Amino acid sequence: MLASFHSSANQLYSALSYAQNYKIAITPYTVTLTVGNTTTVLQACNAPTKVGTAITVPVSSISINQDAVLGFVERLNKQSLIAAIGSQYATSSCTQTKPATGSAQISFGSSGIDVSRAILSEQSPLAQGEWLLFFDAFFGFTGNSVQTFGSVVSQYKCLQGKVNAYKTANAAVANALPIAVISAADLTTNTVVAPQNAKFWSTLLQDAGAVPLISGDSSSFQNLAHAADLIFDTTVEGTVSYDILLWNKIYGLNPQTPGYNFLNGFKSQIWRFDHIADEGHNDFYQSSPAQPELLLADVISILSQKYFGVNFENQWTRNLAYSAGYKQVNQTCPSAFTLYYNGAYCTDSNVFAPDFGRYYNPTGIPLANQVTVTTLAGGVVGGIVGGVLVGLALIAVAVWYIGRRRSLAGVDKTGQSPFAWVKDAIAGRRFATLEEEGISGGVADRIEAVHVNRETNAIQGGALGSDSAGRVNASA
Repeated sequence: MLASFHSSANQLYSALSYAQNYKIAITPYTVTLTVGNTTTVLQACNAPTKVGTAITVPVSSISINQDAVLGFVERLNKQSLIAAIGSQYATSSCTQTKPATGSAQISFGSSGIDVSRAILSEQSPLAQGEWLLFFDAFFGFTGNSVQTFGSVVSQYKCLQGKVNAYKTANAAVANALPIAVISAADLTTNTVVAPQNAKFWSTLLQDAGAVPLISGDSSSFQNLAHAADLIFDTTVEGTVSYDILLWNKIYGLNPQTPGYNFLNGFKSQIWRFDHIADEGHNDFYQSSPAQPELLLADVISILSQKYFGVNFENQWTRNLAYSAGYKQVNQTCPSAFTLYYNGAYCTDSNVFAPDFGRYYNPTGIPLANQVTVTTLAGGVVGGIVGGVLVGLALIAVAVWYIGRRRSLAGVDKTGQSPFAWVKDAIAGRRFATLEEEGISGGVADRIEAVHVNRETNAIQGGALGSDSAGRVNASA
């Protein structure tokens, strides 16, 4: 009860550490919760003096009719007290059989206690997660929220610490962090718009080890996308089935469009937070606010896949480029809330290191397609230029040598320049004779490689949207 809890309550709740959108004040038998201009007073059932307008706690039943509530109730192991829940909010296995309507002591949403907007407008995952204390007040603080949230912060900070270690070690390295563009679309007009609560998304991606860039409209998206290593589309899709074809239509790009680092066929990096759904309703907005450490792990697993390994299954993130479908909620309800993320990745010896991007191996040599002249030191550029000149000189010597041999063998006219045969070969389209007359087969091999690559791209382009093709490419 609140009376027995109060001995440590003032110290624990005197000031919230992260949440900005609610306040909590505790006296020996009451808790006052303030959200915006609305104040709710809770009173312990054993209070000696009753306050007429106060809600007696612990409550015996609740109904849920808005986003962002369900996850907190389940994390407190109070799902058995849900008397009713709207179908669009029942996105967990334990709510599948709950009625959509019914009487309850208190209701969140539908003219009851309104908290959804306040939770989802918090500017960091930990700020959202700290609402666990708010909900536990309705259960007389019997949901162990203080210890649970302490564990949440510990796990989140542990993951963040591994990311920060990488940042510190590579602070002087250009392009050491992947660039993530955060975007959104209005699916009623199919236009690019500014993401809702961009600060939240920016904080999450920064904590996960990315450099976040916010897109405001179609024009800014096109400008930023050229620098992006991956895209996080935060569109609120409602019941619309959001797939790669719809994304192509809205953004005017497809996985084969050249000039964008994040586009690479089925290996493109176009991510969303809508993996789990039930009858078209997204679980992300129901469950993720109560599990900030799992949300951070989800994003880190994208940026540093080797860190988590193949056994880690993304909870809410989905890559549109894989043509990945939604994961439907199962019907089996566990006896108690179980975390999908168990914290083991904070106690092992693995280190965070981005797996992709233009420069994801800062302690080694940049990949060939990740080097730009603008980011290279003068000495490196000089070395490249020198190498090119030496290569051209060797080619010139080889061409002169072949011309000389042709002249001595009587193949070319007497007195003809040793270099003239190249013009004749081009005019006669006799590329095959290069290897026959002494040039290394490398040139012919490279020409063949170009043709093979074009054919491969054509095959991938034609297979776009095919789940089976996506699986084949993903396993390659």
